[in-house]
Amino acid sequence: MMRLKESINLGKMDGVYREYPLIDAKGKIAWPGKYPTMRDIEAKRREVADDSAWYREYLLKFISDDRRIVQRTWPQYWTELPNLQLHPPRIVGLGVDMALSESNSADYTALIPFIVIGYGDDLKIYIQHYIENKRLNFTDSLAEIKKMCEYLDSDFHRSPIVYLEKANLEGAAAQSLKLQRVLTEAVSTSGMSKQARLEASTPYIRQGKVLLPTRGSEQLVSQMINFGIERHDDLVDALTLIILKIMESDRPTTHYTHKEPEPDPHPGLTWSLQHMSNYLGIDDTPITLDMVF
Repeated sequence: MMRLKESINLGKMDGVYREYPLIDAKGKIAWPGKYPTMRDIEAKRREVADDSAWYREYLLKFISDDRRIVQRTWPQYWTELPNLQLHPPRIVGLGVDMALSESNSADYTALIPFIVIGYGDDLKIYIQHYIENKRLNFTDSLAEIKKMCEYLDSDFHRSPIVYLEKANLEGAAAQSLKLQRVLTEAVSTSGMSKQARLEASTPYIRQGKVLLPTRGSEQLVSQMINFGIERHDDLVDALTLIILKIMESDRPTTHYTHKEPEPDPHPGLTWSLQHMSNYLGIDDTPITLDMVF
C-alpha cells in the first residue's frame, strides 16, 4: 500500500490516494455502524495481539523497529519486590503528568507510583501496578493524586513525594497539594521535547534500572514502544519525569569490604581487668612513656 501511495504521489501512476483510519486525529470513528463507541474500539484492539498490526492495519500508521526509541525487548519486569527491611526504599513517589480538560480530544492525566532502591549499579526503580491514565479535570486530578499517595503511604509506611513538571498548571497543582500537606517537588525538564526526554531516559530502561509490574503496565509499555504513532503519550511523560529526577540524585556505586575485629583471645581476663578498673576507679587508658637511656 505504501508503494502505491508513493507512486501516485510521485506521479508515476494515475489515481488519487485516500486513506481512512479507523480513528482519525480528532478521535472520530470512521465506522460508527460497527464500532459506535471508543469502548468498542478498545475491545477490538484487545483482539489484535500485535500492536504493530493494530497500528498498521486499523490506524494506518507505520513505524519500523529501527526508528523506535524504545525497542520491544527493552522493558523489563519485576514479579516480587526485594526484602524492604534489608533494602529500604530511599524514595517513595508518584510521577504526574497533568491535563486540564475532560473532552474527547484532550490529553489524559497520568499517575505513575514508584519506589527507588539503591544507587549506581544497584539502582532499581520499581513501578507499582496501580498506574492511572484517564481524563480528569484539575480538581479531580488533585483528589486522585492524594488518594494514590495514601496507597503508597499504606504500602510502604512513609510519606511519598509527588514529582510534577515545573510548568504553570503543575505549579498551581503543587501549591494546592502543599496546602493539603502532600510533599511535592517541581522537576525542570530544561525545555526538552517529549522525544528528547524519552531518548535521555532509555539507558535506564534498557539496562533494567526501571522495572515494570507484570500487570497494570500494558498502556505504559505500548506508549513507550509506539512513541510517535501512539495517540497518547501521557504515561511516557510521567515516566521520563521520574527517570530524569532520579538521574539527578544518582551516584556511582561504592564497594567496600567490612573487616570484622579480631576475636579476643582472653575474654575472661579482659572482662576481669575492666571490672576491676571500674570498681577501683582506675583509669585504664593506655599511656606512653618516653624513656631515654
